[in-house]
Amino acid sequence: MHVCSYVCYVRGTIVVLTICAGLFLFVTLLSWLDSCCTIENRIKFKSFKSFYNINPDRWELCSGYVKCRQGSFKYIDFKFNYWDWYKYNHFHREQKKIKKNMESNKKYAKMIELVKLDIANFEAQNQKNIQAAAADIREIVSRM
Repeated sequence: MHVCSYVCYVRGTIVVLTICAGLFLFVTLLSWLDSCCTIENRIKFKSFKSFYNINPDRWELCSGYVKCRQGSFKYIDFKFNYWDWYKYNHFHREQKKIKKNMESNKKYAKMIELVKLDIANFEAQNQKNIQAAAADIREIVSRM
């Protein structure tokens, strides 16, 4: 009886995992279909990444597809097949994190520059105070 309950537990777990995996694939498939339903041009993720690495400024990363800038206001949209779309979504999330970190680093760099400026001003003020104190000491010594 103990073995039977274990087998039933394993079967139930497998059924639940299969249902969850099926729902996940269904939802991602719907997202993929939604993101590329109006775009006719296709590109492989590997090709896109090669082009992107050459000139990232030419590409605009959108949700589920990419735009390649051809001029000031002209773009060509590209979509991916399902598996390439999945790879692109992971890449897109990573690029967002990198961009966010770069913006944060720029803010920290600006703050550090302001602190350096404050230190320089503090040092200049201290030099003035030291010179004034030295002048006062010379005046006191000259009176003696």
